[in-house]
Amino acid sequence: MMSPDEAMHFLLSNNSSAGTSLNNIMTSQRALKEYPAHSEAYRAHQQILDEEIRKVEALAKESAFENAGVDPIIGMAACDCAPGEPCCFEDGEVADSTDESRKIVWPTASIPFRIEKNLLVIAREMSGSHLTSKVKTRWSGRNCPAGRSETPHLQTRNLRSGPEMISEKSQEVTVGIPTLPSFAVALEQYFPREIILVLIVLDTLLTVANSADGDNRASFTPSQCLSDEAMGATLTVTPIPYLKIDGDATLSTMLRFSTAGVNGSAGASGSLNGVFGNHEISATAEAKSVSGNGLARSNSTKAPGMIGTMASMIGTLNEYVHKGNTSNSTRDVSKYASSITLSKSLALKPKGLEIKEKGGCPDLELKLGELLLELKIGVTGRLDVIDALATYFTGPGAAAIRKARAEMAAGKAFAGKLDAYLEVGAEGTLTHAITSGVTMTIPANLPAPESTSIPEVFRGEIKIRGILVVGIQIEAEVWVFAGKAGASGTVNTSWAWAVRKHGEERQKNYKFEGVVIELKAHAEVGWRRQPSDRSRSAFDSDTLDEPILSSSQEAVLQHLEQSKSEAERIARSGIAGASRGSTYTILQPEDSGWEKY
Repeated sequence: MMSPDEAMHFLLSNNSSAGTSLNNIMTSQRALKEYPAHSEAYRAHQQILDEEIRKVEALAKESAFENAGVDPIIGMAACDCAPGEPCCFEDGEVADSTDESRKIVWPTASIPFRIEKNLLVIAREMSGSHLTSKVKTRWSGRNCPAGRSETPHLQTRNLRSGPEMISEKSQEVTVGIPTLPSFAVALEQYFPREIILVLIVLDTLLTVANSADGDNRASFTPSQCLSDEAMGATLTVTPIPYLKIDGDATLSTMLRFSTAGVNGSAGASGSLNGVFGNHEISATAEAKSVSGNGLARSNSTKAPGMIGTMASMIGTLNEYVHKGNTSNSTRDVSKYASSITLSKSLALKPKGLEIKEKGGCPDLELKLGELLLELKIGVTGRLDVIDALATYFTGPGAAAIRKARAEMAAGKAFAGKLDAYLEVGAEGTLTHAITSGVTMTIPANLPAPESTSIPEVFRGEIKIRGILVVGIQIEAEVWVFAGKAGASGTVNTSWAWAVRKHGEERQKNYKFEGVVIELKAHAEVGWRRQPSDRSRSAFDSDTLDEPILSSSQEAVLQHLEQSKSEAERIARSGIAGASRGSTYTILQPEDSGWEKY
């Protein structure tokens, strides 16, 4: 592929009419120097640049056909490269500087069922906010016979140090990975930092699909007059933080979600000892307070494994607390507002765990004595859905409900009551256990070079059950609503996170059943507003028995039991019968399907 400079040179030298391409190339080339390599803006401009260069290459080929024997880029004698034959590059490689038998090569060759295009390296050294590792590039060949400047060369991206264009036939460069990935920065307000670091590396290594994160890959692409697929392939290097760890720790959190934000506490008991990168880990008993606006669910989607599941739960609860009741997030949160308490207990017990390079190939190895990751959660409280009901109920008297809701949110009094909420409770456990010593291959390229069957337990489901309570009366009108049974046979609805082993693949699933209401009756009653009447809500009259926000193991275990009892009570409440009235979906169902963990 042409370099950006070559593309601009062609457009200017040939008086091309493709002015838009020239402008886009110049704009995107400047932008790539301004934005971080892992940002969405960087990727968008790189895509624009690649598309425009392909357009210019098509123009160059047309020009070459009309001017046989003349290089369309510089107007000199064309090079003598021929399709299917070596051009300027004859061969090359990218190798781990610590062990040069660990490498990927040009021309790429198919090893049974896969092509080796990615190299995993262990990042041990700290440089700024990144852990880094070094790799060496080598290539052999000749200079361009047509005299094109800086051709051939390797075009690079995402290096921590080293040139964007490598013309030297041998060069050592530095690749790196953020100590704390962008998705994990938001998690620091909920979990101790050292626990996050350990979980991120464990999850990355145990989730093969995510072990080669595109955001952190460094890439090397040959640039010459003519390349075939094998010689022009982009080779990549993915750094993985070094981890050696032993210990037995329990992470405990207690969080309360409301329309005013999230508050609570998080702590760890027991101890973890080891090394992360070149940083000594010594995590012992620790507690921290939590407060803020909550975690956006979009921030949790990039997180792999168990920490991704925990982040998904926090982000989901935070989203639904605000989705059900959005009119005024700054009002008195003791009235007309959700209040959900979430407790978590995560047992983390790694023994003899260490990441090592695997000689003679681009893969890594994970040596492991034993591993236990076990997550339990508790959820209690009420989730207000009055805004959702007022928005999506379109039956008789809907306008009166919306008007009353707006008046209540504005602090105005009206005669009647306006209640719509879900009482919730949760139960279940997610478990990942490897019970005997194994050495696992962490593949750099898929499918994996070998199938390593390991003795492990990977299963479980955590389910938050919800039962709908609705009571609406405005002036002389009364509405009688009921919640329909959930699609999975729950009383009214549920949120569920599940994991399973499907063949040799670990999988996860998130499902929300949605909320459907049925209008049983709507009538006028013999009651009119009196001066002493005022608007009221169940949140106004019933004081929730909210647990103390303590992250101590004892407090978390008590809340887990309370949550389990509440979930069992909701499950015993009975399934609604067949619908006879009109139904309205006020919260849409969601289902991720079974996907790679």
